[in-house]
Amino acid sequence: MKITIGKLLLNYRNNRVYTSEEMAQKLGINRSTYSLIENDHKNWLRQSTIRKIAELLSLTPDYIVSLLKGGK
Repeated sequence: MKITIGKLLLNYRNNRVYTSEEMAQKLGINRSTYSLIENDHKNWLRQSTIRKIAELLSLTPDYIVSLLKGGK
């Protein structure tokens, strides 16, 4: 199964029993934008959000970018 940023975030959120609203707050974005990202609408990701996602998930920004480019 191909890992996408949306699947990665959904898995993280579900494992920690966060709502999408809570995840959006952690990332400093609104819930509707978070929902777009979780549904793999990549054009809504800014560099600052990529850094926040990487920090939240204890990953590198480069890994997040590789997922956006169709990696792993």
